[in-house]
Amino acid sequence: MSYDYTVFRAPAEGPMDAWPAEAPPALGSLAEVRQRLDALLHQVTWTQHASTWLGRCEAGPRSAELQLTPEADGQVRFVTIRRVERALVEELCAGLGVVAVDPQEMRLYRPEARAWSDAR
Repeated sequence: MSYDYTVFRAPAEGPMDAWPAEAPPALGSLAEVRQRLDALLHQVTWTQHASTWLGRCEAGPRSAELQLTPEADGQVRFVTIRRVERALVEELCAGLGVVAVDPQEMRLYRPEARAWSDAR
């Protein structure tokens, strides 16, 4: 199945409802995050719409649509990935050192555990 995921740095261990009520640590600047995604996915085409950057990669099983919106300080804290297979999300989490949330099922993926768990 292919749908949306949100990836970010986990602010703490454990389930999401035990995390502090604060923004997660930054992934990096827009340029840094785009560079890391380009290196992992290859063939990403980026377009800008206001302050949001949309990326599209159409490389067979590595296909994905990406959304990056830097905050006022220029840092990116979240990446939304759409139209992507779960296996690629897992690969990107490992490559970026981030976790993923599947908001449709409220499941959290931690690359160090290589497993999805209840996000609550």
